[in-house]
Order: sequence, then structure tokens, then C-alpha cells
Amino acid sequence: QLRTFTERAEEGRRRLKSLNDNLRLMHDQILSGIISLCDLSLLRQGERWMSALAELQRKVDVAAEDAGTSDKDASTQLWRAHLDRQLKAVVEIQLVKGLQMFSKTLSDIRVDIISSGKKVVLKPSVEELRKKYYREVLKFVGRVGKIRGFGGAPGIFRKVCEDSSGVREALVAAYSQAEILFDKLEEERAGVEHWGVIGSVGEQRLAELVELYDDSGEALWEANLKQMKKKKRELERIPDFVKVDCFTVHMVILKAVVEEQIERFSLEMVISLKRRVNEQINSLTEQLEASLGKLTAAPENIREIAVSESEVKKLTAELPSIGRQLEALSERATLIETAGGGAVVGLDRLRELCGAVTVKVESFGTIVEETREKLKSKMSGRIAELKGMVERYASRWQALKPVVEEGDSPFSTAVKEASDRMDEWKNDFSGIRTFADALRSDCAEFGMAPPEVGIYDSLESEISQAVLSWGIFSDFRTVLLDLGRELWLDFRPRITRLGQVIDEWREKILPRSTGRPTPVDRMMVNYYNQLERAYPIIKSCMGGETFEKEHWK
Repeated sequence: QLRTFTERAEEGRRRLKSLNDNLRLMHDQILSGIISLCDLSLLRQGERWMSALAELQRKVDVAAEDAGTSDKDASTQLWRAHLDRQLKAVVEIQLVKGLQMFSKTLSDIRVDIISSGKKVVLKPSVEELRKKYYREVLKFVGRVGKIRGFGGAPGIFRKVCEDSSGVREALVAAYSQAEILFDKLEEERAGVEHWGVIGSVGEQRLAELVELYDDSGEALWEANLKQMKKKKRELERIPDFVKVDCFTVHMVILKAVVEEQIERFSLEMVISLKRRVNEQINSLTEQLEASLGKLTAAPENIREIAVSESEVKKLTAELPSIGRQLEALSERATLIETAGGGAVVGLDRLRELCGAVTVKVESFGTIVEETREKLKSKMSGRIAELKGMVERYASRWQALKPVVEEGDSPFSTAVKEASDRMDEWKNDFSGIRTFADALRSDCAEFGMAPPEVGIYDSLESEISQAVLSWGIFSDFRTVLLDLGRELWLDFRPRITRLGQVIDEWREKILPRSTGRPTPVDRMMVNYYNQLERAYPIIKSCMGGETFEKEHWK
């Protein structure tokens, strides 16, 4: 019996020792596992951390089952409570580390810097970011309260923040660091705030700004275009994004808007400048082409020489200014080409015209002298030509001049044809008079005696008198025709109009009967006298009954 008891006792000892060794090994493994939780971040690796804790909880339950106890057995409560306190220490470390490094270990949060109006703002705003950030802090701290532990002292995890001064200090530090972080975000925004002015310029305002420079010199245009290039290079140096702990501040949107505005402003300036340059080139080209045309045609008389001299005088005064304009246009063309606006068309043609006009102006004196000599040598021939023109005209005039009789009616077809022929005679003599006046002027210019054309003066006097007489007659006839177009019944109430016509034309017609009246003067005076005698008779007819139509047949 003693041997049996001894064997059973020895077997129990070995079994108890094996169980105890297993429990000790399991305890060491669990403690090592709790300590290894420090290597994981509860903030960044929350799921792995909780999975590792769940594995440790499973091992504790397995160890308790191997020992023949349950999770409610008082014999394991002290052990579980000990493990919970060890876990609490690890949790405190995780909280302190997480809060201290919260801004650096939190998942990335995107922040865009954009242009809104004339301001540069953060999107989301600082207030929205603050709410989101603090919500993540509370979420992280609240995660600790959900830890179940090993069942020995479950309530201790809900009081970690209250019990641990280190956690409280870390929490205060986390909030302080957050405000510093938000200040850094504001500094990043403020660093690019000045770009908001460019980014907010609309198309209408952009066009107005370009118009302000329309009358400015090349220096201002060049300065603005260079400034645009400089701003573009400055914009390129701005990074696309900046990392501020857990915040990634993106500036791509702002850069794209500002770059587009810079490109548009530069393009508008180049287009406006090129349009202005083209307008000036076209204007100068037209001016120089017109001047060159006037100078190219050799003057054929003194009047044309005077016109050419006036043109040369004007060009001599304008050429220095045109040269300066051409130089300025060349500078602007270079500026346009440098700015990517392409070549300016017409500038080479303008240079050629300017050179050609300059040569013509410089050689004009020689041309004038040659022309004067040629004209002077032709004077005798021109005088003979004038004599021939006058003699031929006088011969035709004496044979074919319009003739009317004193008793002719102003409204007859023959008188109307004579009036029309007088217009032709007038036009023909106008050419002779122009030729004679030019010839006399040229003779005076050359210091020669005026041409002797015997019958010209008498012929001119006769033609002038005839033209004057026929002109007065034509006007008088027109007035009478206007009265004659009215029906008697319409004219009768306004019979005094005839008297007014007689009064108005008395001073114009009656003096034509004195001196040496022409045939048309005598006809006109005769008809006027008839009209003046008839007016009282016609007026007296107005007192009785209205004439019937048969009366006028």
C-alpha cells in the first residue's frame, strides 16, 4: 500500500509540476506579448494592436482552462488583475506616445489652397480642420475605454486619463501642438496670399487693364511682359504640395489658376500691342504711299510744282517723327516676337517706303529746277496754243451762240434748247479760262510778260455777260414753272404769291434793260413787264364768281 501511495504521490507531483511549468511558460509568454504591444502603435496600427490583444486574451483563457478554472473563478482573478495592470501600463505608454506624436502619425489629411475672390483660402477651412483633428484625438482616446482587458480589473481602462498624470499632460500637449500646427497651415496660406490678386482678375477687368497701357511707351509694355515672365518663374518655384505633419497642403489648384491668368494677361498684352503696331504700320504705309505717289509724278506746271513743294515741306517736317515712329515700331515688333506673338507683317515694306520717300525729298530740288526749265522752254508754245483755242472758240461763238427774240416765250422749246446750249458754251469756255489763268500765273512765276491774246479779254467779257444773263433767266423761269404747275383752283386762294414773285424779281430783272442788254435780257424784261401789267387784272377777277372750266377753254 505504501508503494502504491508513493507511486501515486509521485505521479501527482510530476503532473502538478508539469502543469505549473506550463502555466509559468504561458505566463511568461503572455507578459512578453503584453510588452510586445509597445512595439505596435495603437494610433496607426489600431487593428493589429487589438488583434494582438485578442490573441493574448485567448491564451489567458486557454491557460485558465488548462488549470481547470473558468474566467469567473476567484482563483484566477488575482492573476488576471495582475495582467490587466500590466496591460494598463502599456496602454498608458501607448496613449502618451500616440498623443505626443499624434500630428505626425495621424493618417494623411489633404488641404487645398485655392483662390476665392481676391483672397487665398484653405479648403477645408482651419475651423473645419480643427474639428476634424480634435475629433480624431477624441476617437483615439475613446478607443482605450473600449479595451476589455483580461477580466481581472476591467474598469481600470476607463479611468486611464483620470488616473495617469502623464496621459493628461500628453493630452494637453496634443492640443497645444494642434494649435501650432494650425498656425503653420495659416502661414503656408499667407505665404502665397499675394497670388490671389492675380488669380481673381476676370476677363472684363483683364481687358480694361490692357487698355490702360494702350498709349504707353515700349518701356512700360516691356516691363509688364518681363514682369509676367518673372511671376511665372516665381510660380514655378512654388512646390505642388507641402507636408505639414499629418496635413498635405496642395497648391496645384492655385498655381493652375494663377498660371492661366498670367498666360491670358500676357497673351492679351501681346495681341493688343500687335494690333496697335499693325494699325500704326498701315497708317504710316498709306501716308507714305500717298506721298510717294505725289512725288513720283513729275509736275507739269507751276501749280503742280507748288503742290509738290508743299508736300515736300510737309514731309520734311514729318520725316524725323516718322523715323522715330519706325524705330519704336521696330522695338515693339522685336518685343512681340520675343513674347511669342510671331512676326509683324508690313514692317519691311514700311522701311522701304520711308527710304524711298527720303530719297525723293532729298532729290526734289533738282527735279523742280529741271521741271522749271522744261516749262519755261514750253511757254511760247503754250501761248500759241491759247491763241488758237480762243480764236476757234470765238469763231464758233459768233456763228452758233444762242439767240432769242424779244417777243419769244420763256417757256418755248427753242428758248429751253438755247438755255441748254448756253450751259455747254459755259463749260467749254471754263476750260479755256483755266488754261489762260494757269498760263498767266506761270508767266508771272518765270518773270515773263503776260501773254498777248487780243480777243481773249473781250470774248471773256461777252461770255461772262451771257452766262450771267442766262443764269438769271434760268432761275426766273424755274420760279414761273413752279407756279404754273399748280391748278387754278389751288392757286386762286394764294394769288398774292404772284405779286410777291413780281416784287422779288423787280430789282433783278429791270436793271438788265439798261446798258448793253443781251437778247435774253430783252426777252426776260419784256415778259416781266407783261406779267406786271397782267397781275392787277388777274387779281381783279378774284372778286366775282369762280370761273367755270369752260371759261379757260
